[in-house]
Amino acid sequence: MHCAKSFFFFTILFVLASCGGGGGSSGKGSVSGTISDKYGLPVEGAIISLTSSSGVISGTTPAGEYTFTGIPAERVELQIDASGYLSKTENVKVSGSKTTFVDVVLEIAVLPVAGVLEVTTLPGGTTLPGGTSSNFTFQVDVVAYDESGQILENLKLSDFSIGNITDSNKDLDFTFSLTSVEQVVTDSAGPFSAMFLFDQSGSITDNDTTNVRLFSAKEFLSTLEDQDYVGVSAFASGPDKLLEDEPSTVLSPFSGNISNHYAAIDSLASLEGGGSPVYDAVEATIGYTSANAPTSNKVIVVFSDGEDTSSSFSLDDVVNKATSEGVKIYTVGFLDNADQNTFSKMARDTGGGFFYASDASSLANYYLNLSQILIGGTKVYRTIWNAVVTGTDSFSGDLTASVRVNAAEGYLEVPFTVTR
Repeated sequence: MHCAKSFFFFTILFVLASCGGGGGSSGKGSVSGTISDKYGLPVEGAIISLTSSSGVISGTTPAGEYTFTGIPAERVELQIDASGYLSKTENVKVSGSKTTFVDVVLEIAVLPVAGVLEVTTLPGGTTLPGGTSSNFTFQVDVVAYDESGQILENLKLSDFSIGNITDSNKDLDFTFSLTSVEQVVTDSAGPFSAMFLFDQSGSITDNDTTNVRLFSAKEFLSTLEDQDYVGVSAFASGPDKLLEDEPSTVLSPFSGNISNHYAAIDSLASLEGGGSPVYDAVEATIGYTSANAPTSNKVIVVFSDGEDTSSSFSLDDVVNKATSEGVKIYTVGFLDNADQNTFSKMARDTGGGFFYASDASSLANYYLNLSQILIGGTKVYRTIWNAVVTGTDSFSGDLTASVRVNAAEGYLEVPFTVTR
């Protein structure tokens, strides 16, 4: 008889049956359980594999639950993999005609991460006659953390470089030289009121399949001091949106009680859909934050995996309102789809900071250290660069590039925008 694997998918549960009968047959058993993070939130989309003498069967967990049936009564191995989490292996003893329950808690995977907190064009610079060559100097303040969340120490000039240069004028060539690196401590900003603003457009469903952004936000909550306040909001637009309001919805107002925010964050796992009105949502959130923040250190933390698709406001509108209202914007651009140029400029021009997460495992490290960044008094590397521009045209306007930082597992990279 030909033997085949069968996959049965239900709303909250998948069942994988090995060939040779179900859990009730002689010598066969079942293995069932849940996959969750340390906060008890199901890890959706985890891949779980079971290895026995009959071979390997595997599948995904649509709602963090799994069941394998028709498993030989013997010791078997379960392996669980999920984006943004450490892989885990469990050895399980299966009994005939019985179900063995194995609930697995996954630990978040943490990667080194870097961010840009300030970009400033410095006075001076020259332009040769005919626009054949010019130079200018600028400052980039970089913060970098290792895989344990500790600030990278003792970095040298040779540990920094610039790459991924983008400019609309293809006839210009840019050469950068790093003239100095100094580790400095940022000014104290005091207790903060931080409103989280999550992009809940449809692309999140594919780009953050295991909801690492939500886990990471709860990690941030665990670092709060008694005098700090947080709120939770999200945005999406159009007929496919699942949020209540447009362009943004406040799910949890400012509060110093972190337990008030967990349910709001968890609810976002099932509210993904619609377009991405980034500018309109940030503009609305600036107004809310300005009017309701309990402290003078007013902050918005924007998370997005894409670009604006449906706003009536512009980037300049957002920056002008934020600066006039005294609200700083910190941005997290997730994956290559994120509009890095916009998010880096939004952060730079409002006195915030920009982090680029090329992998879900970068998010937890960023959020774990965000509290200290918002309060101030954190160490940054102040790098001073000289740019030489050559070509047939003179250069002015915005230049977007990436500062690269050497780390143990390779270089960290974060985009920035400088204006000449």
